Amino acid sequence: MSIPTAQLSVAEVKTLLASEVQTTPASRSLRTLAPSDDLYQRVEKVLDGRLKNAAHSFRLAKMEVVSAPASIGTKFKKLVSDSTRPCFLFHGTDPQNHTGIFDKGFIVDESHHSTDEGFIGVGVYLSPDPEYASAYISNVDGIGRLAYYEPVKVGVTAQVLGCITLVAPTKRLEEKKYGCIISSNLKSHWAIVASNGSVLKESERGRNFAVEYAVRDGAFVYPRFKLSLTRVTREVIWVDPNINNEENTKYVRQLKQVPEIYFLATTSADEALLFLRRKKPGTEYRAITAGRGGEQFVNGVRSGGIHCRVLVFCGAVDYHKTWAKKFENTEVTKSTQEMINFATWKG
Repeated sequence: MSIPTAQLSVAEVKTLLASEVQTTPASRSLRTLAPSDDLYQRVEKVLDGRLKNAAHSFRLAKMEVVSAPASIGTKFKKLVSDSTRPCFLFHGTDPQNHTGIFDKGFIVDESHHSTDEGFIGVGVYLSPDPEYASAYISNVDGIGRLAYYEPVKVGVTAQVLGCITLVAPTKRLEEKKYGCIISSNLKSHWAIVASNGSVLKESERGRNFAVEYAVRDGAFVYPRFKLSLTRVTREVIWVDPNINNEENTKYVRQLKQVPEIYFLATTSADEALLFLRRKKPGTEYRAITAGRGGEQFVNGVRSGGIHCRVLVFCGAVDYHKTWAKKFENTEVTKSTQEMINFATWKG
């Protein structure tokens, strides 16, 4: 059975660990990454894949990288292989626990369950869904512990740990087995869970809300990043076949740093349409499209029953206005400032 989460290649793991900083033997260091940092952008790309599918809207407010003593990094790297299925998973806990995790890693024993009762086995609990993981955060105002469907209130920031995790060999559980011991020939158990935290059988897959892992040994989990995610109520998607050119990349980087907005850029109209169709509760959407392919995209938006405002950002304004006038809430501009004002709810 396939593992339902985005797997990292061994090369990707090496890249995420490449900027290891040598620290004192007994502790780890923590530094903030700038959005221009290559490592920031690699992790942001992974995170965007998770945030766009979250039940509610979040933006990345801050990314910090944890660097371990050489001995810890070396031990983990030796365990990494294609067969161990390295994945990027998230762990939520009381922020007061972060320092201990960074210094000593995750410690697992049969009698110690710091965040739950070990409902799919004794181990470290993680999820590919950062919002779901935030439901395990305690002692933070505005975050409801074990409120799986909507743990974080609007405007509140949740700090989750982004962990490179070795999950295979693994076994799926279809019912809760509190405190069970994960076999030594496995690295983890996993389960599909509903929004109330119940474990689902294969026949109940249509109710799936999230995936959760219990990893047998803390040595298989590398807490590499601390990610600050803020709950927001506005999302913007920009679709342009040339989104990755130098000029557009500059605009995208600027818009991703705007507070209170989750911003996503893509070259794929299909991805943008799927993004808008999710209609997350309490979220207001806007879309930006290039002139090229713009008419087909806007037609797909409106025929899908989506009524958000759309901006056509292009050079040939007069031409694109001829078709844009057929659609409601559709504007056309070549002004960069008007585009930025539109994307930031200032226009």
